[in-house]
Amino acid sequence: MKRSRSRTYALYLTVLALAVLSFPVHAEEDRTFFQWGYNPEFYEEDEIPYDMRLPDWNSEDGNMREEVLVAVVDGGIDYRHPDLQGKIYEFSEEEQAALGCGRYGYDAVTGDTSDPPPDLHGTHVAGIIGASWNGEGTSGAASNVRFISINVGEGDHTPVEYTLRAYDFILRAVDYGLPIRLVNNSWGNVDSSLAMLPLIEEAGEKGVLSFFSAGNDASDLEHSIFYPVMYLHDSPYVVVIGAHTWEGDNASYSNYGQSAADVFAPGSEILSTVSGYAGGNYSYRSGTSMASPAACGACAVLAAAHPEVTDAAELKTLFLSCTRPTEALADIGANGIVDLSVEERGDRNPVITNILADGADLTIEGAFFGTEGTVTVTDPYDASKIFAIAEDSLRWGADRICLTLAEAPAGLVRVRVQERICGKYDSQLVLTANSPAVFDRTLSLPEDFGERDVFDAMPDYQAAGFLGGQGNYLYYLPLRFVEENGILAFEQLFRYDITRDTWTELSPLPERVAATQGTFFQDMLCVAGTDRNNADSLFLYYDPETDSWQDLPLDKPFMPSRSSAVNCDGDLLLVGGYHSRPFTANNLLSEYCLYDPGLMENLLDGKLAAPVFDAVSCYADGNLYVYGSTYAERDEIRPVLQRLSGTTAQTLPDAFPELFEAEGLRRGDFSPALHGAFAACDEGLLWTGALSADGQTDTWILKHDATRFTPLTRRVSDADVFWPACTVHEGVFYVIGRSHFEEGHQVFRAIALSDLLE
Repeated sequence: MKRSRSRTYALYLTVLALAVLSFPVHAEEDRTFFQWGYNPEFYEEDEIPYDMRLPDWNSEDGNMREEVLVAVVDGGIDYRHPDLQGKIYEFSEEEQAALGCGRYGYDAVTGDTSDPPPDLHGTHVAGIIGASWNGEGTSGAASNVRFISINVGEGDHTPVEYTLRAYDFILRAVDYGLPIRLVNNSWGNVDSSLAMLPLIEEAGEKGVLSFFSAGNDASDLEHSIFYPVMYLHDSPYVVVIGAHTWEGDNASYSNYGQSAADVFAPGSEILSTVSGYAGGNYSYRSGTSMASPAACGACAVLAAAHPEVTDAAELKTLFLSCTRPTEALADIGANGIVDLSVEERGDRNPVITNILADGADLTIEGAFFGTEGTVTVTDPYDASKIFAIAEDSLRWGADRICLTLAEAPAGLVRVRVQERICGKYDSQLVLTANSPAVFDRTLSLPEDFGERDVFDAMPDYQAAGFLGGQGNYLYYLPLRFVEENGILAFEQLFRYDITRDTWTELSPLPERVAATQGTFFQDMLCVAGTDRNNADSLFLYYDPETDSWQDLPLDKPFMPSRSSAVNCDGDLLLVGGYHSRPFTANNLLSEYCLYDPGLMENLLDGKLAAPVFDAVSCYADGNLYVYGSTYAERDEIRPVLQRLSGTTAQTLPDAFPELFEAEGLRRGDFSPALHGAFAACDEGLLWTGALSADGQTDTWILKHDATRFTPLTRRVSDADVFWPACTVHEGVFYVIGRSHFEEGHQVFRAIALSDLLE
């Protein structure tokens, strides 16, 4: 029965208040009316409903004939919840022994056979997908799903190690015979590991389709470091979900992206099951963590209706065709919102699966292209720049469109396909041939980046870190996350042979070092840092002759913590850091230290313009540049760049220019360790990894006599570069980093300084 507009709005205000307070709701009555994402009865007759239009939702007969098995990679699901009892897959003793799990799932945090601990977030996610249709509490999107609970914990940082274990378990379970069709992943962070890719690909090849939440940073994923979806946007086995509100708008917190967020689903003020609230079994929560399981549940309904579709990539394409565009999402999401009523009407959304670029020729592969419409090719940074299509070159097919542009594009272009009858569209970015602005030398990368080796060894390393040259070699210490506490640490050393364009893996560090920088001093690589707990100071050096690491000898007890090391005309300096615990503003050094190898001690030497910690220091032509963190009023931590020249030390508060407006996560808390890298040369300080406001360059210079970076005309890549490390060696500028659209999601390029600075 329809409820009055005033009643609907009153209920909505209640929903909003409850969402903000995360207040528990008791299971005393059927509360499915409040589930606006599924229930069109929530809306007034003159309102546009923005539910997912699920067939026969909450009906007596259900909306699925076949059961679909869904793995939930999240916090543990509470199998005792009244709306989830009987919905959790119970592993037999034989299965537990074979798969190394508990009766009610797998705990990837411990890696043992204990059951996943019940968790509010994981239980809420499960209820969104498939809470029982029992007339009490809530009902999930899908009437006939069963869950496999896989615990990876909950928090701001979900360690890569746990998610790798989770997918390894999924692969073992599928190989054992469990028919897992879908996986929901309502987690993410700012890691940069590629190790997930081969696991997801292998699972996809076995028929498993993975759903991922887009993240809650209000950022454009095409220019964001949000993990892991930043590396998964083009996978045929992954669906990335943004969140929309009950009015059809993009949720204010939701990440987005025309080619990176596949579709939007209900994510704001979502009522579902919870665990851990005293006296309450239900709560409202908001986030893309809620949108992803909503879409996953809708896909389960679709999978049950099409048992003949066993291929995960085909199921993804079928699901993405069941959408409808909205005006509010037109510029930030290609496919609009989930709409399963498309199944009955047949007005499917065109879906692009791949684009091949060969000079001026483009081949667009996909499905449901329908009646010949329009193809538009534009510059992703300037939508008004349109690439003309050669006359009579467009050849439109149901699953393939071929065309020739009037001139061959270079760099990144956006391709949009719009069907003529229903007006629906899809778009995708494609990196064509390198533009003339890209560095002219493309170099090889370490072979094991992104390879799936031994899980416990975590072979996939982050980008960023230290890159430095000596003789015919570059030495690379990439950073990676230490799983237990999320800190960045050095662990493995690589060497690049410049003349042969080959890599060699060298001796690992004797222990993981949470470090800010390394430097060459007296033909040895020196690394200053702390132990993996950011507690005790460490100072190590690597001897290339013996391929071994040793402690740098120090007779004096004084060793600053969280300082950076830099070679200044033959002197080894330790810049910034703390002189004792605790790490507070009162213990932050205002001087830098000179290391005297003859006395084997540190001597306080010069004054900094501002005391810093976790700094990056670069030196050239009598100028020392230091970028690090300092304390402002009320102990607020903020970044500061300073230059020391002779006896003059000055901060450069206006050094950084305006950046590309869609920089997303890179703008608010810029850090060179994550989003940019510095290297000094005789002309000034080079900075790479930050996209200019016009999107035309990612490399800058701060000249020694200037106070602000200016853009250079050459760039590392036509696509965004993340987590870079860079160095200047023998007149050549080298940059290694990650990129969404480069092949293999990685890039290693170089350019002569004379060409870069011309």
